[in-house]
Amino acid sequence: MLSIFFSRIQAVTALFIVLAFLFISSGCTTKQQLSSSGLDLHRPAPQTAEPDTDLEPLIAEPEISLDQELEALASTGSWDEPQTPALETQICIDPEKAEPLYDFPVVVNRQVEMYLDLFQGKQRKYFGRWLARSGLYSDIILSELENAAIPKDLLYLAMIESGFNQRAYSKSKAVGLWQFMSGTGRDYGLSVSRYVDERRDAEKSTKAAVAYLKDLYQEFGDWYLAVAAYNGGPGTMRRAIKKSKSRDFWKIAQNRYIRMETKRYVPKLIAAIMIAKQPEKYGFTNIEYAEPMTWETLEVGPGLSMAAVAMLTNSNQKEIKLLNQELRTSRTPLN
Repeated sequence: MLSIFFSRIQAVTALFIVLAFLFISSGCTTKQQLSSSGLDLHRPAPQTAEPDTDLEPLIAEPEISLDQELEALASTGSWDEPQTPALETQICIDPEKAEPLYDFPVVVNRQVEMYLDLFQGKQRKYFGRWLARSGLYSDIILSELENAAIPKDLLYLAMIESGFNQRAYSKSKAVGLWQFMSGTGRDYGLSVSRYVDERRDAEKSTKAAVAYLKDLYQEFGDWYLAVAAYNGGPGTMRRAIKKSKSRDFWKIAQNRYIRMETKRYVPKLIAAIMIAKQPEKYGFTNIEYAEPMTWETLEVGPGLSMAAVAMLTNSNQKEIKLLNQELRTSRTPLN
């Protein structure tokens, strides 16, 4: 059985309708309503399902601006150690909560400053869009991070990975909010098949990403190394540590032991956290944050169309697809 999400609109009524639809074959009124909607209870589910254009992958927005980043990074020169070690983490206090503003280790150097400038300048349109979109997922992600007792600022790792887009994909074939490769996704319990790609499931992929990040921190004992390993792979970081004879990310970044894509990941995340936690300070005013996603869940059989689900839940196909972006076709899996 597959769990289908739908918004909290007449949830109880919808459940009774679903039960009637699936199990009552003698109700002529129900049959007439289904027939008039173009649905046939007696017609077997189709053996194939074509991909739905509304559910097709979309190139990740952070990927689109990659050339811009690399050009800007080239102008920053050598990768020096931070100019303000631990300053932001130790001193910067959120005036509303009287507590440290960050729970991820935030420092500043030339590369971090470059990203601060880039996000406020050439990539301002993208960053503003990501901030607004973060409202959809922040409750889901923060809850999982808090339960795992790891920094809640890792919420913004999903921002620099996908721009908070569940259907985002990269040229390296990473997919979803957290840009999982298929192998790593499967290692952390995510199903990837012709019908479903749970890397695009907001809730399941977040649980997997949090578990993966926690495992990486337990191995490396440092959040810069852990998030760099999230991007470049733990094997890459193990080799880089061995070759450089250092566990200091900034010293490792001064050499060629890790790719530029992985080097840039840490300062990019730091800059994203700094702006996202104080958007007005960096000129991002009047951001209209999206409302958090909410839903009810029901179990359905194979081959049920999204049109039928929308009708049964008194919703619409667009909303059903938005809540079930792990589906790769307009029907529930046929297997």
